[in-house]
Amino acid sequence: MRDWYLNAENVDNPVIYDDGSKELKQFKEITQVTDVPDNPVNVKGEVISETLEREKIEFTTTAIGVPHLIKVSYFPNWKAIGAEGPYLVSPSLMMVIPTQSNVTVYYGMTYANIIGVALSILGWVIIGLILLLNLLFYFKSKKSSKKLIGKNSKTQNLVCLKN
Repeated sequence: MRDWYLNAENVDNPVIYDDGSKELKQFKEITQVTDVPDNPVNVKGEVISETLEREKIEFTTTAIGVPHLIKVSYFPNWKAIGAEGPYLVSPSLMMVIPTQSNVTVYYGMTYANIIGVALSILGWVIIGLILLLNLLFYFKSKKSSKKLIGKNSKTQNLVCLKN
C-alpha cells in the first residue's frame, strides 16, 4: 500500500478495501497496488446539492448506483441511509453507492459503543449505591454510638479533699 501513496497519480484512482460486500464485486480486483487501473466509473450524473454538518453529510444525486467518493475520514461509526456503504477507500476516505437520490451519511454508534456506554452507566450506578450505603451505615452507627454514650455517661461529682 505504501507504493500507492508514493505515486501522486494514484489520487484519482482510489483503492477500495474489500470487506466482502457483494456491492464491491463490480470493481476490478488487483493483486498489487502498483497496478492500480484508471478509474473505470463513467459519471453520467451529478451531485445536485450537498450539506455538511458536524456529524452528518447529506447530498442529492442523479447518479444512482454510481460510486460517490466522500472526502471525509472513514471510521466504522459512519452509517448511510439511501446508499450502500460507506466503504473504506484509500487514503482513508469513504465511498458510498447511492440506492436513491437523497443520501444521508451520519456518525452513529456501533454495538461496542452502546455496550460501553451501558457498562459505564451501570458502573456509576454501582458506585453511587456503594457511596449511599456507606453514608447510611456511617450515620446509623454514629446515631447508635451516641445512644450508648448517653446511657453509660452518668456523671458523678468527685471531690478531692486535701489532707
